[in-house]
Amino acid sequence: MLFVPGDRPERYQKALRSGADLAIVDLEDAVAPASKAKAREAARVAFADGLEACLRINSPTGEFGRADLAAFAGLHPRAIMIPKVETVEDVAAIGIGAPLIALIESVRGLRNIDAIAAEPNVVALGFGAYDLCAELGAQPIPEVLGPYRSEVICAARLAKKLALDAPFLGVGDLAGALEDARRAVAYGFDGKLAIHPSHVAPLREAFTPSVDDVRHSRSVLEAVERGGVAVVDGKMVDPPLVAAARRILARIPTTGEHR
Repeated sequence: MLFVPGDRPERYQKALRSGADLAIVDLEDAVAPASKAKAREAARVAFADGLEACLRINSPTGEFGRADLAAFAGLHPRAIMIPKVETVEDVAAIGIGAPLIALIESVRGLRNIDAIAAEPNVVALGFGAYDLCAELGAQPIPEVLGPYRSEVICAARLAKKLALDAPFLGVGDLAGALEDARRAVAYGFDGKLAIHPSHVAPLREAFTPSVDDVRHSRSVLEAVERGGVAVVDGKMVDPPLVAAARRILARIPTTGEHR
């Protein structure tokens, strides 16, 4: 999911054509306070004209967020991303008829994450690594982020919702973006946020299963369909292996292509 600054409406369509699965018009972090009203109006006009994108509003507990909710009443973005969600009430305050993505970016949000994930309108949890680390006084490096990534994954799985990993901030570092995305796949994330179009290709590469992974997964499911005790590639087929196979096949791009 690729962010596009809300005050740059000329970039909205470029984000849609970037190859990302979804574009997110960002009214929060990508927009300076002095430009909030301009960005809000530009986004409102675009969505009223049928823009097929998601929308990240400002925190609904603040002035900017309340203005966002008022401006988009009656409009239907593909999803609403809510920043800095800390309680169930933060989610319940959203009156726009759209699926919700709750960004977990604070210690309090982590403490309440199971209740937030269980809210019916929430379809996904997003991991806000950088705001969380700022609150903790920690560095956003893999060994620090690991436990918190696992918390987000566990809450999402418990509630049967999607989990989206934090964006990679190195704009010119495509190798780093690929490594970070592969790490997200290893943790079990369903997708990843992106702040720059150049990151779309490495993220798609990381989340697209390899030919060997697809072959093995299909063999596992075929063995299950045959019934009885089965062994695939020297491993006994059991429920965890079947679940892993299904998750791998679910990551095949909709075009059917894979590496």
